[in-house]
Amino acid sequence: MRVVIKYLVFIIAIALPACARERATSAPAQSSSSNQASSLVKVENVSSYQEALSVVSATSLECAKGATCPAFVGMFLAADKAGGFSPGSSSVAACTAVLVGEDLVLTNSHCIPSAVKLLPDLCSERIRVVLPASGAHLEESLACASLLGHSERVTPMSPDLALLRLEKKTSRSFPALNRAGISSGSTLRSLKVTPDLKQLTGLLREENCLATARSYRMPVYTDATSPSLVLGDCEAVAGNSGGALLDSEGRLAGLMQADLPLSENARRDWAPHLEGRDFARLAMGTSLLCLEAELPAWQWNSRCVTITEQDVALSRPRIREQLGSEALEAQVTLALAPFVSQTPLLRWERSALETRPLRRLEALVPLCLAPGEDWVGSFTHQPEGDSLLIEARIELELPRLSLELRFNRFLQPLAPRALIAGTEKKAYTFSPKAAFETGGLVLKPELDGEDIQLNSCLK
Repeated sequence: MRVVIKYLVFIIAIALPACARERATSAPAQSSSSNQASSLVKVENVSSYQEALSVVSATSLECAKGATCPAFVGMFLAADKAGGFSPGSSSVAACTAVLVGEDLVLTNSHCIPSAVKLLPDLCSERIRVVLPASGAHLEESLACASLLGHSERVTPMSPDLALLRLEKKTSRSFPALNRAGISSGSTLRSLKVTPDLKQLTGLLREENCLATARSYRMPVYTDATSPSLVLGDCEAVAGNSGGALLDSEGRLAGLMQADLPLSENARRDWAPHLEGRDFARLAMGTSLLCLEAELPAWQWNSRCVTITEQDVALSRPRIREQLGSEALEAQVTLALAPFVSQTPLLRWERSALETRPLRRLEALVPLCLAPGEDWVGSFTHQPEGDSLLIEARIELELPRLSLELRFNRFLQPLAPRALIAGTEKKAYTFSPKAAFETGGLVLKPELDGEDIQLNSCLK
């Protein structure tokens, strides 16, 4: 019944059969590469600017069934003329907003129409924030009084905040701010709105997210000093932009801003290096450390600069450094020990055969002829015992060593591992007598293959 009444009000207000119109359901999608972020603004195309204003005025906010709405999280709504969020059509944009003062709300900068950023006086006409019915509070739909400040968000990965003053004060409580940054591994309570603008409603819901630093997908988040953060196991859909991220003490520590999609090509490329389950959902947010001063002052922290694709690539740990770590070398020594000790005749080296992204394949090959005293006893005539053989045969098992960089489901690097990826057995003939006398060695394969010529390790 409530939805029917809202539709009647809406139709009377604009005197047009809005139900028959086709509307786009979301903003144009960003590229789905493994590094890029996708905007979380919900955009609904409408036939006219007047219709956009009517949708903004008629839309209400509800909580998930059986849940109690937090009084301080609302739905941000903005009417926009053609050429803004949806070129060629007027539209309504919906995000999430968080009450941070009696008449102050924070949301994402990318939720603010560009016309309002250019002409802040348009804020009162175009933007409203709907605060839900909660406890003793009835639902409130409050117009924007002024845009106090916003970040210059050049890319989807850049820190992203905007501060607005509402038309009047509210008696609702609001959370304290945590501007000290968000440490990796912290559990954050995410409060966000999922709008359904065709039904003139928004649904306020919550979810726990894990602060996930040093992910290969977005490695710009390294620790609590980072302006941008990555959220693991956190669903991000259109309208969630500006969602509250509360720390363990209930303080507002950041805002959600974007989804981190993973394309099918990226899934295919990364999957062989993933340990355990499928990839986790990841989203991106902005830390409130980007607010340099106490509200209502708007002072942007100079550390919160634009983040580009190049910044993301440069901050990613170097694969060669990971595969050359001392810890990995210890694993290599252990994995190769059985093969190194298979004959005292030879000294060994590792020779790179093939390099691929995230994996290096090596083989164990002879390096040089060991000193004679280490091996002559194994290649003498019996029973004389002191006469070296003119011809002898040895069988070598040459392993292929795989050095791999692995990841958990958040694409955080795990300790690289070394393992034997396969072996090749081959028989060789040689002259122990000639080797001892000359200090050199020629191993001739019994079947196909090339000779192996080695010098003495003493030379």
